[in-house]
Amino acid sequence: MKNHHLKLPLIIGVAGGTSCGKTTIVERIIENLDANAKQSGRQIEIIHISLHSFYRELTNADKLLVKEGKFNFDHPDQMDFDLLVSTLEQMIAGKTVEISQYDMITSSMVGKLEYAPAKVIIIEGILLLYDERVRKLLSTKLFVEKNAESRLRNRLEKYMSEYHRSPISIIRQYTEFVKPAFEEFCRPTKKFADVIIPRGADNHVATDLIAKNLQETFRKIVVSSRNDDSTDEEEKENDFVKQGSFRRPASRPH
Repeated sequence: MKNHHLKLPLIIGVAGGTSCGKTTIVERIIENLDANAKQSGRQIEIIHISLHSFYRELTNADKLLVKEGKFNFDHPDQMDFDLLVSTLEQMIAGKTVEISQYDMITSSMVGKLEYAPAKVIIIEGILLLYDERVRKLLSTKLFVEKNAESRLRNRLEKYMSEYHRSPISIIRQYTEFVKPAFEEFCRPTKKFADVIIPRGADNHVATDLIAKNLQETFRKIVVSSRNDDSTDEEEKENDFVKQGSFRRPASRPH
């Protein structure tokens, strides 16, 4: 698995079609990272973000289309990629950020949460790999695959139980917007992924291997950072000696 930026924070991007198991895979990766860190006596700060938090604000006309089931949430134009890039850049710089929280039932933002700097940032979303600027900020890019029939079945179960949508409305939205958008905008981004996970959340082996790889990458970064700090201190001391700002005590005969 490629890691383009060998430095902290690690930013892991997880893309894939609707209801393919992205969230479940992210949760498993986090669990594995936490468990491995505890076994090594370390602690890893991990942030999990959804691309839903970067939906553009709906206009009144948009809200009417939403009520009629005629609004396409899966089109790239609905995402505020500028805000996402800005937010990720601030997090990379070690700054605390505020991120909006999206309510799937009302299709609106319901306040913001503050996120302190973290060593690992995992962000998931259908169109996460669509914007080139976002891709360049990701340390590792994952794409989750699942066959269309399974994704539709998962979407039906989820949207009926969690969001109280009718089967007819779910299937209509999937047929008119979700599936065409996947074929046009999401599936083509698979070529940008460092790792493709077949069978979605059913692929436990892939999830475990990815978590182990990330854990090893994290360990290497920490070791490299410590070595760099030691080298910097030695260079500073040598500079002081050369400049006469710091002098070693003269040796004395015993």
